Amino acid sequence: MRGGRWSEERRATREAVTWLHLLLQERGPLSTPDIVEALRDAGREVRVHELQRALRRSEHVHAVGTEDGPRGKVTVWAWSVEDE
Repeated sequence: MRGGRWSEERRATREAVTWLHLLLQERGPLSTPDIVEALRDAGREVRVHELQRALRRSEHVHAVGTEDGPRGKVTVWAWSVEDE
């Protein structure tokens, strides 16, 4: 029997994605390492599937360039709502 529409794992993922989106809205654009650092500074777990969902699958998060990171090129992400 299903307990509800959203499992605890899905609810936690959705909350983490929302947190990442708010971070980009408030402090963006940010590189991927900057986002990981912000997660750690906030005491949040770094989970790859949440990063992928927040960055690659969102219609409002866009890769706006690359920059040199400690291990090569890294993507810079920004929040924007584009009119169609």
